[in-house]
Amino acid sequence: MYGNELDFRALVNQISRDRGFDCSQYRETYLKRRFAVRLRRNHIQSYREYLQFLKKNPDEYNSLIDALTINVTQFFRSPETYNVLKSTVLPKLIGDKKAVNSRRIRIWSAGCASGEEPYSIAMVVSEVLGKDIVNYNVSIIGTDIDDRSLRLAEKGVYPENVVKSTTGKWSTGKWYLNKYFTRSEDNMYMVNDRLKSLVQFKKHNLLTDRYPKNIDMIFCRNVIIYLSRDFQKELFNNFYRALNMGGYLVIGKVETLSRSVRERFSIIDNREHIYQKKNGHAK
Repeated sequence: MYGNELDFRALVNQISRDRGFDCSQYRETYLKRRFAVRLRRNHIQSYREYLQFLKKNPDEYNSLIDALTINVTQFFRSPETYNVLKSTVLPKLIGDKKAVNSRRIRIWSAGCASGEEPYSIAMVVSEVLGKDIVNYNVSIIGTDIDDRSLRLAEKGVYPENVVKSTTGKWSTGKWYLNKYFTRSEDNMYMVNDRLKSLVQFKKHNLLTDRYPKNIDMIFCRNVIIYLSRDFQKELFNNFYRALNMGGYLVIGKVETLSRSVRERFSIIDNREHIYQKKNGHAK
């Protein structure tokens, strides 16, 4: 529609040279859909024309990278997953920690966008631990490749329509909203300092950067679906290595573990796609 395969590859290679952004990690159909968004926005008819446009307008790269790393998120997205986290996974994790006299809990939200997921995790951890949280070293890491999203996450300030998902029936009405946010005069909601102290944000590229270690739980939801099968396999292998023995992996409801790593995880909740690392070594 927008040109031949050579023009498409030329555009992909130019993006890599100019910004060091490896498009090969994404499925080709996904790339073409994302490119089409920017071509239409700029009233451009072909990949070749868009390539020239990028050379003359380098600021367009910011919008392009943002389109490629599309960030759609909300507080307590898929609340059923957080129900299982609250009722089953976290109590089991805390019990295992007590059994080995450890008070360190490390959770990683990979592809955290503007911070709603790691802050949601922090709220659930706070509820489960209650007053005992002062006796634990809780560290929730939110990472993303997008600088703009990370800046928003670090501020922890959200409009009313974004925080409305904290007031669902499962979260006891406005309990979470009133307990963990402060409302400003302009109807913005600020994450309180107590919750912020549990979360830190870092820039991280899942396909090129070194992974954190000794993680108890990894959330990576609605990211894997956009990646090629080869990169999915690499991603799952890296997650396996990053997790502590018995650590948990949570992926999106439309995502599945690649066949090569499936045998190294036990199913904790098949519906919510929650898995636990088995003993052994990644291949």
